[in-house]
Amino acid sequence: MTGIRQCLVSELTNQDAQAEGLTTATELREVLKGHYPDLAGTDEVDVITFQINDKTGAA
Repeated sequence: MTGIRQCLVSELTNQDAQAEGLTTATELREVLKGHYPDLAGTDEVDVITFQINDKTGAA
């Protein structure tokens, strides 16, 4: 894990969306509402970032 940031749903950015394979923050909010129908723009979310280290192969 490289970081945790708390923000309001309304403060999610296009960069947050792109990290999830989406394009815009609006699209990200719509996807989240699909999972959490009562989610409001004034609700807090945790945005967790991490880096994947690809260590494939035999040792």
